[in-house]
Amino acid sequence: PFFPYFIFILFVCGQTCLVLRGNAIKAMYYTMMCNCIKDIIFLIDGSDTTGPAGIAHIRDFILNIVQQLDVQPDQVRVAVVQYADRVKTEFSLNSHNNKPAVISAIKRLRQMGGRSSELANAIEYVIQNELKLTAGVRPSEASQHLVVLTGGRSTQDVSIYGPLLKGSRVNCIGIGAGGADTRQLSQISTTSEDVIPVPTFPGLPAIKDRYIFKQNFFSLLTADGLPPPKKADIVFLVDGSINLGRDNFNEVMSFINNLIDLFYTDRDDLRIGLAHYATDVTDAFYLNTYKDRQDILNAIGRVEYKGGRRINTGAAIRHAQDVHFTKGRGSRIDEGTPQILIAITGGRSGDDSKTAALGLKSKGVRIFAVGVGNIQDELENLASEPSTVARASTFQELSELNEQILETLDDEVKGKLCVGVVDGPKSKTNSIVLLLLIDFIAKLFHV
Repeated sequence: PFFPYFIFILFVCGQTCLVLRGNAIKAMYYTMMCNCIKDIIFLIDGSDTTGPAGIAHIRDFILNIVQQLDVQPDQVRVAVVQYADRVKTEFSLNSHNNKPAVISAIKRLRQMGGRSSELANAIEYVIQNELKLTAGVRPSEASQHLVVLTGGRSTQDVSIYGPLLKGSRVNCIGIGAGGADTRQLSQISTTSEDVIPVPTFPGLPAIKDRYIFKQNFFSLLTADGLPPPKKADIVFLVDGSINLGRDNFNEVMSFINNLIDLFYTDRDDLRIGLAHYATDVTDAFYLNTYKDRQDILNAIGRVEYKGGRRINTGAAIRHAQDVHFTKGRGSRIDEGTPQILIAITGGRSGDDSKTAALGLKSKGVRIFAVGVGNIQDELENLASEPSTVARASTFQELSELNEQILETLDDEVKGKLCVGVVDGPKSKTNSIVLLLLIDFIAKLFHV
């Protein structure tokens, strides 16, 4: 009679172990996900006490943080709310669906102004309007964080909001500059360590260095919450003919400058080259000319319009292939680094650009085609695929393409876009990997 009971005990223990193991896995998975899935709301004091200069420093501080986070709908979401004697949502957690759009919105931030700093009303506003499902908050999937940045003492009693925020499981950090009341900040912050005073707003960057290893909001700046650095070689090839003219050419340079400014962070390993063309090509700089992001931006600002009646886009693409995408000019194609050409044109080519583009693609270079005017077919002939085509009606509307281009470019660098083989045999490597994957899955499910 002992044997059946023994089997039963083994069965029960086995089921219990499976349940415990399953719960442990779920707990581990939840913990891992919580390290990067976050809803972050910045609540900033836009009163006269802060001033335009203070708002500029706050804006730069938020930008510095956001540029280092994996901002996307299923990972980190960001919102900004500004307050003084009234409260205004700059954008909610679900207002933008990609990082470049969030960064653009932050860059547009300006001081609202107001004589008083009514923090209690502002927190109440956030609770009633921004910490809602309709505003994009994810209470069951993400952790919630409220970051208050203020430059003065609130005229209102804020003591009840600390318990309210904690009760709602919202982690609050209070950052105070100048005349901010640290006692008030401690009343709303999650712990005493989450009260961060700075002498003045220009001192905000020091916070990151001071708190980067703390287990609070600023742990988002460590490797846990960061996407891997981007690595790519990108060459801009710009139509410099009379199709543009001097003013529109400068507009294009500003557009490129803004793209790089939004895409390129200090952590990235990007190499940038630039050439402009009409009948002939003028090389502004190569992939290995500059290593520093700011040097690249400065160099773009120095590029001069030369003009020309005919645009030989095909010849310019072959020039990019023979000169820019070479090891001697800084290309890292031998290392497997993504190679990207961004061609910007304002008219139809006077030579065979389609064949030249096919030649460049066959070498492993991906082409983004950006154009202005009624040249959709021209752009489609150049681009690697439909998702790498972007067109505006006027040069002044180029900035409206930022989100589309940056999102696709980000996917390209991360290898998320489907890359086809152009005019070549099917890759044996892909077949081998697929067979190995099938064999692995078969063994996995027969264990």
